[in-house]
Amino acid sequence: MATTKINDLINPQVMADMISAKVEKKIVVAPFAKVDNTLVGVPGNTITVPKYGYIGDAADVAEGVSCDTVKLSTGVTTATVKKAMKAVELTDEAVLSGYGNPVGETNNQLAKAIAAKVDNDAMTALQGAILVFDGSANLISYNQIVDAIDLFDEEVNSDKVMFINPRQVATLRKDSNFISADKYPNNVIMTGEIGTIANARIVPSKKVPHVDGVAGERTVTIAGTVAIGDKFNIDGYEFTATAATAKNVADGLVALISADSDCEYSASNSNGVITLTEKTGFYGVGLYNVPVLGKTSTAGTITARGTYSGTTIYKCPIVKLNNDSEAEEDAAAITIYLKKDTSVETERDTLARKTDISVDKHYTVALTNDSKVVIAKIKA
Repeated sequence: MATTKINDLINPQVMADMISAKVEKKIVVAPFAKVDNTLVGVPGNTITVPKYGYIGDAADVAEGVSCDTVKLSTGVTTATVKKAMKAVELTDEAVLSGYGNPVGETNNQLAKAIAAKVDNDAMTALQGAILVFDGSANLISYNQIVDAIDLFDEEVNSDKVMFINPRQVATLRKDSNFISADKYPNNVIMTGEIGTIANARIVPSKKVPHVDGVAGERTVTIAGTVAIGDKFNIDGYEFTATAATAKNVADGLVALISADSDCEYSASNSNGVITLTEKTGFYGVGLYNVPVLGKTSTAGTITARGTYSGTTIYKCPIVKLNNDSEAEEDAAAITIYLKKDTSVETERDTLARKTDISVDKHYTVALTNDSKVVIAKIKA
């Protein structure tokens, strides 16, 4: 009678193939990023990346006057190959008796972790583009996107992908020019694509970074009968009343919030009314959701009030998906330079009867064609 062993279920060679296949499907940038394998097996970890510069905006030319010419500039930038890595530990009991499929779930989670890291690096690379449209005064719309696309200075509007923040989705869906992806089910080419507008495929991503807009505020009021020992909390900042007054609780909560430099908002108190204000770097996001409040007091109250008016500006990359008809061999917007593809290793702790599974990928991502990326700064 055949016996299933841990080594049969946790096979690093099999897992590596499975995870590699999953990573490619989960990476959102794959359809337009070029993957360069020339570094595989080559010594060294720092590479020189060729980069095409933008030739500049078009200019007015009078009738009969010759247009000035410019040279197509090329430059170089250096990039250092890095190692992205994630590990999971599985006990024998989890593998043999666990609910569901722990090994399969490990494959999915490890692939997702590596893909997310590549996407993070790709988004960072895109943010280095030199073509920037400043539409920060307005909400995302067809007109805003058209104005941003015009910076490509195209004769024909080619296919593009535009990454937006999920908070911009609702506004864009209501635009009459937006075409939902369910209207063209056989033509979705981007992972996460929800529709098109102005010939740009829209992909929501929380990885789209933001810059400050307008600081938002929330007020939290402590009231009612407070007893010594009652506990009140705001977003996990918990204070135990040391005096039977609402002001004591408010002062204590403000002190806790103020002492945490990582908190996305500041706090002040006036007679039991706490004002929370978003800090620089978190305008429009720090208090977008109402604070989570809690208490153990049966008589005291803690309530959130006020109309939130914070806004933020997102730096949405728009990327050309295809080559120009005049130059089919033009460089991709970004390139993933692969040094070593996804690999899996396992380490067995026989005394504890558990297995550590680690996955890594050696690569770097670089912006390789400035003329194919526009950053649209648009409010949400």
